[in-house]
Order: sequence, then C-alpha cells, then structure tokens
Amino acid sequence: MGQLYQVHVRPGLWGHGIGSRLHAASVQFLRDASLATGVLEAWERNTRAQAFYTRHGWRPDGHHRPGPQDGRYVRMRLSPDPEAQPGHGGRFVPGPGTGKGC
Repeated sequence: MGQLYQVHVRPGLWGHGIGSRLHAASVQFLRDASLATGVLEAWERNTRAQAFYTRHGWRPDGHHRPGPQDGRYVRMRLSPDPEAQPGHGGRFVPGPGTGKGC
C-alpha cells in the first residue's frame, strides 16, 4: 500500500493540468512499485480536493479521523489499475473495515 501524502498547486495555476500531472506521476509510482492500493486523506471540508481525487478514481472508504481545528479527515483509496489511462487513476478498492471487502 502506498500513501499519497499531499499535492499542492498554487491557486493561480489551478485548472492548468498541473495537479493531474502530479497525480499521474504518483499513480505511476504505485504501479511501478507493484503496490496494489493507494490511500490518502483529505480534510472533510476540502470538497475541492475530494472532487479532484474522485475525478481521478479515488473513493472514500468510510474511515474518518479527527483533524485540526475541529475538522475531520476522510480516507480515500485507489487501486492503480494498469489498464487505466495515464492521469486517470485506477479503480476503487474497498478497504478493511468498510464492510465491502478488501
């Protein structure tokens, strides 16, 4: 399992594909390392980040944990499907504790 820790793009550069290229590189790393699952956490209130990851194939797995300033983190998972096109992520793989398999 590999963890995508953070992706940051300056707000003035949003919408230019930079985040998607950074994401594609991280998914390629998962594939090259033969890691079956990627995980990440996003602030529950950061709907922009969650929408970005969802567009790239990540799905919440039902796990939450406390974050700063009374916020919570939402954990998301991705299987780096080798059949997926570069930059498009993979497929959702439910994790332990979701009641949906492994």
